[in-house]
Amino acid sequence: MCPRPPGLRPAFGGDLTLEPDLDAIEALAEERESLWRRLSAATFLTEDEKREAVGYGRAPRAGEATS
Repeated sequence: MCPRPPGLRPAFGGDLTLEPDLDAIEALAEERESLWRRLSAATFLTEDEKREAVGYGRAPRAGEATS
């Protein structure tokens, strides 16, 4: 098995991960809009479940610190 290339780790250290910003890809806009419509209509999901489905995570609660 070949050793894994170092990639950007030497320059940035740690466990670096690159992820694309899928919201910035115009070709996916129609699919994203469809997802938002379906989630808005899903009355059986909580608001937090809907947020998690689009990658936002749970909404902060009153009195909670935000990061």
